[in-house]
Amino acid sequence: MAAVQLEARLGNRLYHLQQAEEALKEAAALGAQWVALPEFLTTAMAFHPSVGAAIEPFPGPTYAWLEEQARLLNLTIGASWIVRLPSGALRNRFVLMGPSGLLGYHDKDIPTMWENAWYEGGEDEGLIRSPLGPVGAALCWEFLRAGTARRLRGNVRLVVGGSCWWDVPENLPGTPLWRWLHRQNVALWQNALPTFSRLVGAPIIHGNWCGQVRGSWALGTPYRTRYIASAQVVERDGTVMAERPPEEGFGIVVTRIDVGEPQPQGEVPENFWLHPLLELPHWRFFWWMQNAHGRRYRRRVTEVRQRLKGGRDGE
Repeated sequence: MAAVQLEARLGNRLYHLQQAEEALKEAAALGAQWVALPEFLTTAMAFHPSVGAAIEPFPGPTYAWLEEQARLLNLTIGASWIVRLPSGALRNRFVLMGPSGLLGYHDKDIPTMWENAWYEGGEDEGLIRSPLGPVGAALCWEFLRAGTARRLRGNVRLVVGGSCWWDVPENLPGTPLWRWLHRQNVALWQNALPTFSRLVGAPIIHGNWCGQVRGSWALGTPYRTRYIASAQVVERDGTVMAERPPEEGFGIVVTRIDVGEPQPQGEVPENFWLHPLLELPHWRFFWWMQNAHGRRYRRRVTEVRQRLKGGRDGE
């Protein structure tokens, strides 16, 4: 199993795929059979116009690229990117591609904060059939939600996914406030995959981003920060078997995992979140504010597109 960490350049699909291709070749040379690439492979993520400009149809050029890489390198590869479906709907679609073609896909169920500006949530179970048996798909804050753990618990032999987990803004007024929120955010990440693997009872391979973020807040003020999390391979009991922290930059980790029947540990809480920290008022506020702003932005963009299309049709 291999997990890939890419360096982000917002909206720069070519740069990201060039890195990913290099990482996939290295993973194959080291004997990996399964590889997890990060969430939002083509764009990375921020509230920035380059993200919206890079949305592509499904299936499209990135789908074709992934299909070719899996076939040429004899790999099973998981990655997500934002796609526009034939209906016009927008999704953050995770695709699991094997050497012989598509194994399945999963649309992230609930966009996280400003992600709402670029896509709508899906409704599938995140279960994919594979030569290893049933595989689960999860992306970023799906690893923090009890609903994700409940639908995959005891049902999958492996979880494949990735994150694009940004940190709190470095330009927050007051260094003590930033440090306090930063510590909480890092603690959420450090507990995310070990907790999830134990509850679901399956190992995880997880791709990640590193590098800086330059976007905006909901109110239009600058948001400067960096991506956290790490590329990881985690055993079903929560043991981190291999990890590449973001400060180590672009690269991969490879390790062996014996994939067997799921062995869940502990009980999934009845709450929305798996981690009590996210129930605190300030996290609830950030979640609500950024979600609301993102949805409003997406509605306004959709309305403008519809008016423009109507004008063209009228001509």
